[in-house]
Amino acid sequence: MCRLLSFGLAFSILVAFVHCETEFIRPAGWDDEIDNDVSYFIRHAAGSKMVIKWETDQDEITLYLTQKLSSGILEWYLMIEDTTQNQYGWPTVYDPASNATDNEDVICGFALYEPVDGDLLAQSRFFNISAPESDSTTTSSVSTIGSTSATAPISSSTTVTTSSMDTEIAPTESSTSQDTSSDSGPGLSGGATAGIGAGATLGGLLVLGGVGFLLWKRHRRRSKDSDMPAELPGQV
Repeated sequence: MCRLLSFGLAFSILVAFVHCETEFIRPAGWDDEIDNDVSYFIRHAAGSKMVIKWETDQDEITLYLTQKLSSGILEWYLMIEDTTQNQYGWPTVYDPASNATDNEDVICGFALYEPVDGDLLAQSRFFNISAPESDSTTTSSVSTIGSTSATAPISSSTTVTTSSMDTEIAPTESSTSQDTSSDSGPGLSGGATAGIGAGATLGGLLVLGGVGFLLWKRHRRRSKDSDMPAELPGQV
């Protein structure tokens, strides 16, 4: 009886320990047989929302997205860091590494890491993300950690933006209007400047003419006064 109780207690402790391990719930955890056969990969359309769920006994955890390149190397992208939550919503992005050709499906997965020591705690199964339709665009900002053939990401970090389509729209303004607007600046045009100069010259001539007329009139008055006799005839 004591042996049976001891066995039951040990089994309960083992179950509790296993239950507290970090593991993915959605998508399911890594499976060697399934994850080496692409026919088992679940396909997701670009732009569709995935809800990633996991269980862990860690106080905080860090979630990464991985993309498997055609060379077999994994590209790592930081999704959420030092989180206390156990789920994360992600609008799927097609080909974050810009590695796909001919709109082929890309292979992605998720990984959970211990934030302090950087230990890999769990990996999800791989899944496919299909190319978006030609008339749709999906954008997302992720932080890329780097590429490696091992299970751990490298340390260098940078921010990238991925887009399913790169479309450039030509400007609607013509080059003629742009040149005209660029040449026009503050100040008066040549015609306006010439008109102002002519007006100033004419005004100056009128002023000089007026002054000359007044001087001539004054001089004439003086000459008349000098020609008059000092006494009128008949006065003694």
